[in-house]
Amino acid sequence: MRLPLLLALLTLPTLAAEPVVIAPKSADHNRHSEGSAIELSPGGRILATWTRFGKNGGDDGAATIVASHSDDAGKTWSAPRELPVGTGKVNVMQSGLLAIDDRLLCFFSVRDGRAQAGKFVIESTDAGQTWSDRRRVTPEDQGYVTGANDRAVRLRSGRILLPCHTRVGADDLNVRVARSDDKGNTWVLGPALPYQTVANRAKPYRTLEAGVAELSKDNHLLMIMRSSVGRLFTSRSEDAGETWTASVMTSIPALEAPPHLKRLTDGRLMLLWNPPPDLDLKLPLSLAPPAGELPAIKGARPFLKLRTRLAMSLSADDGQTWSPPQVVASDPKAGVTYPAALSLADGKRVLVFFSRAGSGIISDAAWEVVSVDVPAK
Repeated sequence: MRLPLLLALLTLPTLAAEPVVIAPKSADHNRHSEGSAIELSPGGRILATWTRFGKNGGDDGAATIVASHSDDAGKTWSAPRELPVGTGKVNVMQSGLLAIDDRLLCFFSVRDGRAQAGKFVIESTDAGQTWSDRRRVTPEDQGYVTGANDRAVRLRSGRILLPCHTRVGADDLNVRVARSDDKGNTWVLGPALPYQTVANRAKPYRTLEAGVAELSKDNHLLMIMRSSVGRLFTSRSEDAGETWTASVMTSIPALEAPPHLKRLTDGRLMLLWNPPPDLDLKLPLSLAPPAGELPAIKGARPFLKLRTRLAMSLSADDGQTWSPPQVVASDPKAGVTYPAALSLADGKRVLVFFSRAGSGIISDAAWEVVSVDVPAK
């Protein structure tokens, strides 16, 4: 094993502070979730956006996108203000921020029902003080297309990728990727990813809420996604996201919950995910398929459970090996889920944002942030 990688494995991230509650749940706003954050200038103001629900905190409850800012590295936050994202017949949710030169883009989903939804964007040229009218990213004729929070990524070539997912049949979902080569002005929505069948499952499994990171070699990408069969899934692209390999099961056990893949300021990859409550986090992680037969899957969605731990692991070699996971948030009686991550410009810290769900899988949730120290490579 190379010495730099060995040192990276031995020097684990440590929890730097107790979580800060940005948006507590209340009688009027039962759920805060699925947000994003960006550092407007190195060491300066941090802007955060997230989904604020009304009294009904279920996925189909009324919701919109709000913003807040911090001038002290995430310790305190301004009162939230609504962004001009418009409305949907169901709701507006799943925010994601991305800086493009002198513009700031905020992506979100507009949901009009089980058969119709799309990704939209607004933009700001004054660091989030004012915003444009919304415009569509994904074509209306594609039916139901949404995507998880904080997933937009800009490649070294300038191309923007926005991982999405689309409905397959009545209940299942599959991943698609939208791309733009003109700084987000026009978009192409790629086809649904091919996927391998899974034993003991009569119908297609769910793959959704994918994260994408650019690898060291130009145009080579890694994707990691949520599934409904107790493992994270992965796919790769060698043409900057125009085509993808079939999504395959990894050896990483996971609840049916959204993982988050991010390239840190120092160049390492970071994976955030919800491991099963009984998983030994000292075991090595691998994106390789699991060895041997998997046990039969009993029940429609047996891995949709309370997400009591949010774990983080780092890779210094484009995902070939990963450090032992560090638990960055946990609560045995409440789920900690839907992460977003901001790697600060100083390269020393990562702000990890998440929802702390007081009941159920995600409803009844506050939105929190924790600062994690990342040791030098």
